[in-house]
Amino acid sequence: MRVIAAVAVNGRHKRSAQSERRPKSHTDVPMGKIFSGKDEILAFYVSHAPYGGNVVGIETASWRYFGTGSADLSWAEAATLAVLPNSPALIHPGKNREKLLRKRNSLLNRMAGLGLFDSTTLYLSLTE
Repeated sequence: MRVIAAVAVNGRHKRSAQSERRPKSHTDVPMGKIFSGKDEILAFYVSHAPYGGNVVGIETASWRYFGTGSADLSWAEAATLAVLPNSPALIHPGKNREKLLRKRNSLLNRMAGLGLFDSTTLYLSLTE
């Protein structure tokens, strides 16, 4: 799923000291202990992440902003939704469009750098 790939790449560079610490109680158990793998964690995250306004979850956001299900999103659309949960109040598709495009394009460039798609797909995604 393109959105899962985009979210995974978007979150790859963001590690905090808090995420590296040991759990102190049963409510502080790392997500890896609850879920069976990274794909399951990412799927849970995108299905519960805020996407601006009262839009929660990838399917709702896909239909709200692009009129299609998440399985049918283009790379550009998936990258747009991947950057929204970081600050949904500031980067809303109807507001701050330039900031949203900069963040989306940065993510697309990182994804292409990791070999998720070729330079033609990158060019088409950046112009979308």
